[in-house]
Amino acid sequence: MYYLYIGLFGALGALLRALLGVAFGGAAFPIDTLLVNVVGCFALELVYNFLGRRVHLSKDLVGAMGTGLLGAFTTMSAFSYQTVAFLEAGEAAAAVCYIVITLALCLAATTAGHLAALRIARRRLAKRKAAIAARREARKAGEAR
Repeated sequence: MYYLYIGLFGALGALLRALLGVAFGGAAFPIDTLLVNVVGCFALELVYNFLGRRVHLSKDLVGAMGTGLLGAFTTMSAFSYQTVAFLEAGEAAAAVCYIVITLALCLAATTAGHLAALRIARRRLAKRKAAIAARREARKAGEAR
């Protein structure tokens, strides 16, 4: 079942990647690749640290989302290819900027995704605790009568 999930999520990730390429393609700067990698870094943290650890989706489903959906959506190979293309065109400054911007934004997105996953998990926990406390109070009120 795991490999079926990977295939299904991979198809979805590849389709999303292609659609984003159409929307942003043709620009002098590879904004589409930068965008998918930054979004992918953020989303991967949500998948693993929230859906996997807090929601407790099946290990196969979470793994397939990471490997299939986000693996097909993000693209290290396009980033590397585009960096080399900048260098071959004699645009070393553009290549260095692309590398620095990509690394900085991807690390920031990973951190933001991690913090977002923690925040969402804390909110869910607080709501659960409040619901439990409300039930206890209702029981106490019912017993006091």
